[in-house]
Amino acid sequence: MQQQNYYGVYKSPFICEEQSLLKAIRIGWLLSAVLLSMFISGCMRIGPSTIYRDQFDYATAIGNARNQQILMNIIKLRYADWPVFLEVHQIVAGYNWEQTGTTKISLKRIFDSGVSDTGDLGYTGRFVERPTITYSPLKGEDFVRSILTPARPEALLSLIQSGWPADKLFQTMVQSVNGKRNRHVIYGIDYPTDPVFISFVNLLKKIHIVNAISIRVGQTKDQAAVRELSFRTHLLSPETLGELNELKSLLGLNLDVDTYSIIWDSISEDPNTIAIQTRSVVQVMTAMAAFVEVPQDEMKKVVAFNPEPDRKDNTADSPPLIRIHSGDSTPKDAFVAVRYHNKAFWIDSNDWNSKTSLAFLTLLLTITESGEVEGPQLTISAG
Repeated sequence: MQQQNYYGVYKSPFICEEQSLLKAIRIGWLLSAVLLSMFISGCMRIGPSTIYRDQFDYATAIGNARNQQILMNIIKLRYADWPVFLEVHQIVAGYNWEQTGTTKISLKRIFDSGVSDTGDLGYTGRFVERPTITYSPLKGEDFVRSILTPARPEALLSLIQSGWPADKLFQTMVQSVNGKRNRHVIYGIDYPTDPVFISFVNLLKKIHIVNAISIRVGQTKDQAAVRELSFRTHLLSPETLGELNELKSLLGLNLDVDTYSIIWDSISEDPNTIAIQTRSVVQVMTAMAAFVEVPQDEMKKVVAFNPEPDRKDNTADSPPLIRIHSGDSTPKDAFVAVRYHNKAFWIDSNDWNSKTSLAFLTLLLTITESGEVEGPQLTISAG
């Protein structure tokens, strides 16, 4: 039986079948090439493309986890629970990208219904990420050096010199200036701030704003430490200059000089020297713990220490170091939040003072870390 097209040329049905087969083969080759190109391009991008994502994501995750750990330790101190510091020591990210693809073209001639071409296309891919994170707990000498040892005055003065607010640094990191004490908590007993210390911090803020503070930190030829704080009195208004001279008298300083040596001590008998007693990380956290908002039912059970109401320095002259709220659930706009004793504790995202206090504490932890890894380590395969 012969078949005629509209040109009047007759073709064998076997010729039609052969043309369909050639067409199907071409399609199969084309699909195979597409799958091969997808496989090759995927393998080529797997390494470099992860750098931008991983560097940002891991840095953000470590920063958020550190804020939560610091907040948790502050709360634990309020509840007479000893803090634990677990630092991320190493992150090793491993990736595996597998792809397979198949094409299948089959032809089937059905005499009753004509020629039917059918094809199958298959593609499978598998992406596996297995990061290994190493945690190192602070203990032994590292714990003493990083957590229990007060920060050296050089660190405090260098931060002021680099532009950090002097008043905030003194309020957070300093225990006393020439014997005039900052607010502190010892064994649950809350000791108020000396009024002279408050005046010193507020005046320091005024002087720092007009760039009238000069810091010198270094060493002599004999490797002796040089720490000096100078007041540029020619930049001060007559009113501020009068306040500075009054403050010098209260601190027992020489009124005729404007440059003073800084020593790491509680009291100085030299009128040309300012004695600064700095705080350790635990002292800073204990002072902040006094501002944790403990639920009333737990306060009545004496689960956490309760500072005397008249000891709280909630005045405009001495604002609280930090405000940590508590409740049954965490608000959506919390800056950082944790759960402890089945309660939510958080810092508001619009509380600038509390956020900067947390940042200063993080900075203090950073500059006191030894950078060495000793003792046991915990390695977790997170994949």
